[in-house]
Amino acid sequence: MSVLLQQAEKTCQAIAGWLEQPSGSLNLVSDEFSRERSAEIRKVLEEARLELARSAAELDLAPAVVSQRRAVVALLAKLLSDLEELKSPALRAYGVIAPETEQQVDAYLARMHAIFERMAELCVKP
Repeated sequence: MSVLLQQAEKTCQAIAGWLEQPSGSLNLVSDEFSRERSAEIRKVLEEARLELARSAAELDLAPAVVSQRRAVVALLAKLLSDLEELKSPALRAYGVIAPETEQQVDAYLARMHAIFERMAELCVKP
């Protein structure tokens, strides 16, 4: 029961996040809910959160402890691994790539890797 209620809580958090999610430069969010509908959804989310809290209290469920550091480091480790694997030679499978394009891609990936590696280092420092 505890796992299911934890998943329900995570779902509420994810829905709330999507209602507030801004567009980025590479991921545009299509705002398909009207303000009124968003307000209605938030109201039901609050009802769900209250019910989850009530149920957890009545069932005497202990909350799971989630390490923020471990969660963030896991996300960064996955991304760093993907960045390390994707080099311009791997892109050749999609067709011929001009040498200057390979250099640009490799330079971009190296910059991105350095930024996210720096972030990971910050996360693992005590």
